[in-house]
Amino acid sequence: MVSFRMDFLIVINKNVRSISLVIILVFGVAFALQSQVMSSASKKRVAVIDTFHYSKTFGDIRKYRIFLPSGYDQDSEKRYPVIYFFHGWAQRYFGEMGIGYSHYDRLDDNGGDNMEAFVKKRDVIIVKIDGSNQFPSGPLNLTPWNIGTVKSFRQFPIYFEELVDFIDQGYLTISDRQYRAVSGLSMGGFMSFWVSGKYPHLLSSVGNFCGSLEFMVGPYEFPVEYNHINMHDNYEGVNVRMHYGTEDRLRYYHQDLNKIWPQVMDHYHCQIYEASHITCGMGDMFESIYQSFINPLPVPTNWHHIDVYPSFDIWGYEVSSDRIRSGFTIFKNVNKRGFNSAVRGFLPDGELMSEVDLSIRTPAIYKANTEYSICDHNARTGDYIVYTTTSDSDGIITIDVDGNEHYVGINEISDDPNISLLSLQTDNIDWLQFGRDVDLSIKLVNKGQLTGRNLDLELSSLRSTVEVKKSHTFLSQIKPGHVAEERAAFTIHIESDTVEIVRLLITVSDPNGNIWKDHYDLRVRNDEDNLEGELVVADGQVLTVVSEAVDSVTEIIGVGNGDGIANPGESIVLLIRNKGKLYRTNAFTTDEYINPNFISLRTSDSWANYDHIGPSAKFTTPVIGSDCPDGKEILFWLEYWLPNVPAHIIKRGVVKVKVEGNLDETAPVFKWLQVKNDQSIELAAYDAAGIKEVKIKMIPDKEASTIRYVRWDMPESFELKLNDQGFNADNFGGDSIFSGRIRGRASYVYRAEITLTDVLGNTVTQEYDKTIFIQDLR
Repeated sequence: MVSFRMDFLIVINKNVRSISLVIILVFGVAFALQSQVMSSASKKRVAVIDTFHYSKTFGDIRKYRIFLPSGYDQDSEKRYPVIYFFHGWAQRYFGEMGIGYSHYDRLDDNGGDNMEAFVKKRDVIIVKIDGSNQFPSGPLNLTPWNIGTVKSFRQFPIYFEELVDFIDQGYLTISDRQYRAVSGLSMGGFMSFWVSGKYPHLLSSVGNFCGSLEFMVGPYEFPVEYNHINMHDNYEGVNVRMHYGTEDRLRYYHQDLNKIWPQVMDHYHCQIYEASHITCGMGDMFESIYQSFINPLPVPTNWHHIDVYPSFDIWGYEVSSDRIRSGFTIFKNVNKRGFNSAVRGFLPDGELMSEVDLSIRTPAIYKANTEYSICDHNARTGDYIVYTTTSDSDGIITIDVDGNEHYVGINEISDDPNISLLSLQTDNIDWLQFGRDVDLSIKLVNKGQLTGRNLDLELSSLRSTVEVKKSHTFLSQIKPGHVAEERAAFTIHIESDTVEIVRLLITVSDPNGNIWKDHYDLRVRNDEDNLEGELVVADGQVLTVVSEAVDSVTEIIGVGNGDGIANPGESIVLLIRNKGKLYRTNAFTTDEYINPNFISLRTSDSWANYDHIGPSAKFTTPVIGSDCPDGKEILFWLEYWLPNVPAHIIKRGVVKVKVEGNLDETAPVFKWLQVKNDQSIELAAYDAAGIKEVKIKMIPDKEASTIRYVRWDMPESFELKLNDQGFNADNFGGDSIFSGRIRGRASYVYRAEITLTDVLGNTVTQEYDKTIFIQDLR
């Protein structure tokens, strides 16, 4: 078969300043076109090539620009490192769509500090990827990379793997992660962080120019809100760098990032320039990347990862799942002895998605055809199971878990103890604060084969802003499958009032020379007093609240009797009335009577239409336990945002909410419903007391079923009772996700009427706001 690639050769005549365009058709195997851009400032010649390839991932033609260093065509044995670059909004692989805001390719672009200049200085290849998400029949779309609003099935992080493979096969690259990096501007800066965090096994360095902090990303049918602040653990083995300008309109979000990442990462560096929203310090950035090629960070032997996709590969592990809703798959402390896993609806503490099934296929790092003992501790239930599995002929092991929080040990028969950190929690105060001596309790689990004996526990801090006043404790033993808790095991003191997070390092050792290391991050919540307003409890009232920074919305806020008093069983939203406006808050508490049954509810209020940047304010809906005593005062730490272009002002403070009454009269609350391809139905709801019964009445919808050229007989209504007992299509019992299987029904479109009843007899019936198609099951 004959293949071809069309390349555009741009020749700059330095004498007559004319530009000629030569179209060259190359038949046979694709190779790098040896065109050159000549500069009067240097004798070195850099080839700047605009070309394309066919993408199997997207099923269409994808364009790119590639910079090839001087002498590239003269030595076929020489190989070059590669920097991949993601452009910004309203840009393409060839540069700006119009006058633009940041030119950085060649000649005098960016004051001479550009890609061509760097390729003259260093023997590297730079590939500018085209982020166009335009379709021929669609409206003009200047937003690249399919982020912000996910408008198509194009997933550019998935395409990135294909492009890397194509470039490695077609050009003289060093096809090793040590010599591969990514960078990007603005929305492309966001992409550079996302892609490098997704593929640390493919990249050794990342550079972000003025990148946005947060966007909606991921699968078209279930995108998710992705905020880089929560992703710091994705970069083990990757040098990370950020540049932004003093006049960059995104700088206040960059400042938010810099309150967190420097406290938890040793390999993150940020440089601020006297500049706006441009590729400030491009040469500095690329030189840093180049030095990472020469002196890379070591490949981690123990790693962590968070991914938005249901299935993915990471460090040789293959992860697959049946997730069809928005969420995050989380892996921690992954090494040859096991891993910790969970699937959550949001980060960092969203509800566990126990309905999801995960399958983890390890690399070939185990003995072939050998029995291993798998020890699995479910942190949600406290259950511990042990079973044996056999590695395959390549030394690969496959392990299946659900979306709950699992601590999995992979042990040879009669292997050593396998100690893993479950948690560090404050003992003597509600949450970590500056200027206080804070006692911490520790929980450990032994997911090994033998009892851990005479264990020495040492706590240290990654940063000197934390003084560890009591750093050692001792545990006599932890039996296999058991959890050990030591109260007031350690004492720390935070010495700076600007610290918002601390990373604590725990080392466990035994007399046999075994050492287990892990870290734990704790957010700092100081008793600030700048809420600047009156507290309002919303428990079902119709209220007008601030929305999208400067707009408003009138709707029912909270769930309850609407009297403005916190009662047992209610779902409340804590509001601050500031200058006559009501702001919803992100409320945090450690009180045992809040959010029973693992409830965790958070809503995002996007500011994209206000500042056109991407992030959103967050507000939570605390649920009061049915057994909360009358008169109980609950301490909350609140946060909300105020607009102040281009800044967002963060208000924080502590309030007390008094719970009155002793009767829960609030009915269960419906959350979501999904029909899986095996025609099982899953329905999620929550209630402070617990849900007793869930029924769905399926009502044929004649109007929705009226489809041209499609004929069918109208069926009768039917009722389905769902269960949460771990059988009959229900994946996990007691997680407030109710399931059932539809059998023997004709194909049709239905409406659904849902009835929820809690253990106290409170009942609600409502109609599902979407139609449900059921395939023929007769």
